[in-house]
Amino acid sequence: MNNFKHYLPILLLSLISSSGTANENISNTKDTSNALGQIEVIEGDGIHKCSIPALDGEYVVSKHGCTNDQAYNVRFINVPSALRITFLDDKWTSTCKWSAGWEIEVRTIKNPTTTDPMSLDTMFNAPAGQIIEPGVLKTRHSGGGTVGGHLSCIEVKSGT
Repeated sequence: MNNFKHYLPILLLSLISSSGTANENISNTKDTSNALGQIEVIEGDGIHKCSIPALDGEYVVSKHGCTNDQAYNVRFINVPSALRITFLDDKWTSTCKWSAGWEIEVRTIKNPTTTDPMSLDTMFNAPAGQIIEPGVLKTRHSGGGTVGGHLSCIEVKSGT
């Protein structure tokens, strides 16, 4: 019994200190996951979706779980501000080949930016300088033809 009384304070101190560390790790993990924004691509059926990270890069939608040339809408989820996001259609290779089809460029102006689904057709037809959704500014578009159902690639760039 004396041994138990001797080791009880050490055992309790050990449990308390490890409990605090576990809570800190859980808290840090939660904060990190919320910091990464996503661009959700929504196909024509409204059910099939895939996500593109809101990080600098070129992303072919067919390599991220969506079907090429099937997207009609996109949605931003916790996307940081000051990102330039370009949606484009590559008519021939389903890649990020510039000037092969249409392009739509928007900029996020609110941190973070979370939107309702936005129609690619509506985004294309909106004039440059128009707010598409709170936090999303249309900056330009080029090309033409059928927009909805023809998304091949998304480019994300930080800064202006």
